[in-house]
Amino acid sequence: MLNSIFNANAYRDGNTLIGKIEQLDLPNIKFKTEDIAALGLFSTIEVPVGLEKMEAKIKWNAIYDEDWKAASPVSKSTVVVKSNMTKHGADGRTAQVQVTATIRGVYKELPSGNLKANAKFDGAEHLLTVNYYKLEVAGAKIYEVDIFNNILYVGQTDILESFRSNQ
Repeated sequence: MLNSIFNANAYRDGNTLIGKIEQLDLPNIKFKTEDIAALGLFSTIEVPVGLEKMEAKIKWNAIYDEDWKAASPVSKSTVVVKSNMTKHGADGRTAQVQVTATIRGVYKELPSGNLKANAKFDGAEHLLTVNYYKLEVAGAKIYEVDIFNNILYVGQTDILESFRSNQ
């Protein structure tokens, strides 16, 4: 099966269309690890001890300037990206489902892009430091990370459930 993404739109706070996206680099969920060496262990092992910081990069091909004027680059921003994923199999198109990425954080970079004669608007990329990230495909949660609330879901598995109950 082959999957293709089409028609990605970006919304501020989930409802105000702020632009069209050429490319979205979603946050990596990368575990911090610590080496453990103990008597009785034949080798040193790595165990997870938290998450690395997360970042997301949005490369725009159209920004709707009127909708950016109310946004503050130094306070929390929520960007919801909705796109259409087409699934193809041996018999052709098998399904079209929605892919939604919700990213909350603060902008680290606000570059303006490039302006060239007789060329499309190009190069505007915003970099966010991310404290919340949720990825859904066809309404099903794939990942959800909420740093401030100690939430980490992989699929339907709540990785930090017992961690939160011990606080």
